[in-house]
Amino acid sequence: DVRPNADAGGITGANNPMLHKSLSTMIRWFKGRCSYEINNRTDSGFVWQPRFYDRIIRNDESLNKTRNYILSNPFNWEFDRNNQFGIEF
Repeated sequence: DVRPNADAGGITGANNPMLHKSLSTMIRWFKGRCSYEINNRTDSGFVWQPRFYDRIIRNDESLNKTRNYILSNPFNWEFDRNNQFGIEF
């Protein structure tokens, strides 16, 4: 189930070697690794959209809004204009 406008991820932890790189490097690594794993296990021809939207979460209010968005957004997928195949969540 691929939702082009709903992918979310977080990177935390002092021991994560990716934290020593730029955000673009981290996103490129993440997309590359996921694409490799997905295409290695399926014949879907999976590819990512070329852009990403990043946001730095600076306080609890922003964190809670982001969490709510991530948790509720998949339920909106059925009605999303990018849902070309009518996939229901």
